[in-house]
Amino acid sequence: MKSLSLLSLTVGAVMCLTSCGSDDAEHDTITVSSPSCFCYVQDLTTGQGTTIPNVSATATFDRSEYKASLRLPYVTTAGNLGYVSGDGLALKIDTSTWEYKVTDATISSGSQTLSNITVHYDQPTTIDGVDCEGMYVSYTVDSQYQVTFIPYTTMCTATTETLNTTDQSTFPTTKTVYTITIEPTTNAATLIVTNAAFASGMPSLGAMTFGGLTATFHNGGYVLSCDELIPSISDTPYPRYKIEDLEATAHLDSQIKLTFRCMSVFKVDAYLTPTYSPM
Repeated sequence: MKSLSLLSLTVGAVMCLTSCGSDDAEHDTITVSSPSCFCYVQDLTTGQGTTIPNVSATATFDRSEYKASLRLPYVTTAGNLGYVSGDGLALKIDTSTWEYKVTDATISSGSQTLSNITVHYDQPTTIDGVDCEGMYVSYTVDSQYQVTFIPYTTMCTATTETLNTTDQSTFPTTKTVYTITIEPTTNAATLIVTNAAFASGMPSLGAMTFGGLTATFHNGGYVLSCDELIPSISDTPYPRYKIEDLEATAHLDSQIKLTFRCMSVFKVDAYLTPTYSPM
């Protein structure tokens, strides 16, 4: 998917007509792949979980028949053991946003069964000048392993509201962009905050980097946390803008809620879109 431009994907989603079947009937279809992801796998019998690197899912959506075909990795805590494919799955389409959804689906191949399959695909968009695409994938393997795809990098638009605890004034903005990068082998994460604004008339700070976050994973998402950190701007630390009590709780099928305090004065609450990744 990385090789396709945003324009070609958008046009493909709207215009792609592929001839299918022996009767040469035209079907309005698109084929998409998940962005660069790892997955979190939890053994439902023991509660133990692990991460599996570099997984990929492929989906073909037939808009004329409202059907989907999926190719998903057969993943357990032992690793990626191959792929399972299924056709003719029920597809829901939101024609106002061109969001595609497959929910509560099941596909089988021999003794391998994937159930409770949820795949959401969001149309490509541009965030802060970067072409992005979004796909959420989760399912259960053989009724024992719960699988959640997690992007290595997520770019998030957001609704952010800041409370000035000195005078109790609030400042809302939708201009701030948050970029989350996760390294699952070390449970480390970095958050980059672009167009940060905590008060009216606040000067532009450039991109603020919050390093040293700890990532913990759960079915459906993750939590990022840090008690205290010094953000950097253009690789220069800025102790004046000390960040405290940071926590980001990600439910990847809905939203990421981020909270932190800055300069011991500003209390920030942000609600982030969770699915988009750079193409």
